[in-house]
Amino acid sequence: MQGLRMMLWSLILLGSSPVWAQEQVELDIGVGRSVPIYCLACDWSAADLPGADLKGAYLREIQLQDANLKGADLSGAVLNFADLSGADLSQALPSGSFLWEAKMTEVILRDANLQGASLSGADLRRADLRGADLRGADLTGANLRGADLRQAQLEGTFLGGAVYDDSTQLDPGVNVVDLGLQEYSEPESPCGLRRCVELEWDR
Repeated sequence: MQGLRMMLWSLILLGSSPVWAQEQVELDIGVGRSVPIYCLACDWSAADLPGADLKGAYLREIQLQDANLKGADLSGAVLNFADLSGADLSQALPSGSFLWEAKMTEVILRDANLQGASLSGADLRRADLRGADLRGADLTGANLRGADLRQAQLEGTFLGGAVYDDSTQLDPGVNVVDLGLQEYSEPESPCGLRRCVELEWDR
């Protein structure tokens, strides 16, 4: 597994001695990596990281659009407010990870292990979650419009306040009410068109 070479701010914890670096660096994040990674708001867009070992990494607000993370180990990683739009995490291991309000539109999580992961408020529109293990995961308030959840394991998944629409795909017989899903509806305008025009003229 090749290391990842890029410009970044990173805090690499070497025992009890944190080291900051803002330079062209190469991080060994291959299988068996023992050095935790701290990278706040880094840009790893389109990075090629299949099978990467990112256990427990702190990657808040990271940019991972269109990245290849097939089979990567992200267990316990913090990716709150990250952008993983279009990223491929098929067969990845983000179990126990934190993805609060992460942008994950069109992300591929097919056959991924998301047991116990926290995806509260995540934007999962058009996400491919086929066969994903979501047991015990927290998806409260998540946006699942257009997401494909066929064959996903949803036992004990927290879906209160999560929204779906006609394009959301679930296995036949799955009861959205029992899951706690809410059908998406367009937010109402604060005023009718005529009234808004009148208010504009009054200014």
